[in-house]
Amino acid sequence: MALNKNKLKTDIKALITDVKTNQKTEDDFANGLANIIDAYVKSQTIIVSGIITTGSASSQTQLRRSLIPI
Repeated sequence: MALNKNKLKTDIKALITDVKTNQKTEDDFANGLANIIDAYVKSQTIIVSGIITTGSASSQTQLRRSLIPI
């Protein structure tokens, strides 16, 4: 899945509103922001294409990898 910049923006704005409304501390804001960024980065799927080979040149075994989620 591609990174969703609009969701990131919406989540950050909601956090700022929550901090203002509920008089939360700087630590609360920092933890909330860290959680939002962590979720944003982990929502990405990395696609690796290509062939990984093992063995000698005369007896190659080919392994394929397609999706590696974070």
